Amino acid sequence: MYVTGRSALLVALGVVPVILFTAAGAEPWSVVGGWVLLCAGLAAADVILAANARSVDVTRALPERALRDVPLTGELRVRNLGRRTLRAQVRDAWQPTAGAPPERLRLTVPPGERRGAALSLLPRRRGELRSEFVVVRSAGPLGLAGRQATLAAPARLRVLPPFTSRRHLPSRLARLRELDGFTGFPPLFITASDAESLYADAVRLAERAARDGVDVTFETVSGEQHVWPLQAGRHAPADTSI
Repeated sequence: MYVTGRSALLVALGVVPVILFTAAGAEPWSVVGGWVLLCAGLAAADVILAANARSVDVTRALPERALRDVPLTGELRVRNLGRRTLRAQVRDAWQPTAGAPPERLRLTVPPGERRGAALSLLPRRRGELRSEFVVVRSAGPLGLAGRQATLAAPARLRVLPPFTSRRHLPSRLARLRELDGFTGFPPLFITASDAESLYADAVRLAERAARDGVDVTFETVSGEQHVWPLQAGRHAPADTSI
């Protein structure tokens, strides 16, 4: 059970009937006692009429991983298993370094239905963060008091080191797009022997460069080994290629 600020306000408003009834000749302490009993009776009725805080199923929708100092948003889902409308305030008990907001999540859940609320976290350390339970408060229709329960709802979030170079990523991706293929290359001269094992690769290289708009000169030499241009000065076909 818990009481709200409305209960304290209602008790404080008892000053008015105390003054009025005392002026009419009533005993002050009798008026005070009657007013306190009235407030207690209303709070007790509010607790009785509140939905059972234990007849609740709580689940979370969170990513498996997050980056330190990078905010993330998940969802806390509450299902009302009781027969009365649940006017709930839910506190998710994450450890402080998870950066959960201090405010309780407010949900109104009809019987047999499920409602969700956004859950924002800002992890401040790397490693595994945990939440073992949630605290559910179920308010009565008058908002004076209600029921409270602590429900087991384990959750895990793995926090990785921050990706501080992310700000450089757009420019690097743009540069990679510029380098993709042979766009912007100067004229190419490719020579290959039809007897070497890499001849087909040389042909594909020339064809791709030509598709990208490069001026390609492709020369095929017959019967030479792969490194024949290195024999320039001692071998006529190598002299011709060079």
